[in-house]
Amino acid sequence: MMSIVALMQVPLQSSAVRLQASYHSVPMVGMPLCAEQPDNIVRAEERGYALSVSVKKLDTLAQDLENGIKRILREPSFTANAARVSGRMKAHRRSPAEKAAGNLGSCW
Repeated sequence: MMSIVALMQVPLQSSAVRLQASYHSVPMVGMPLCAEQPDNIVRAEERGYALSVSVKKLDTLAQDLENGIKRILREPSFTANAARVSGRMKAHRRSPAEKAAGNLGSCW
């Protein structure tokens, strides 16, 4: 079985990458740098499908990244939690027509 881990900066602006990883049951190692990024990774950690690595500790960053990746690959709970989040996303998915109809319905 192939294992995959997404390594990302966790920005809100590229939430498409984060959402794609979640949608496809891929656990993440995040490196928050500024603004909303720490909050984004905290939410993912609380849901059990991500780990955070601090970029403030540059002297240990490479080792911290390696440890985070190895931990996610070693502990099946990260993949299981990513699959749970993915299932929720897929269960609530609506087509563009359904979204438009819902938006029109809320206007009346």
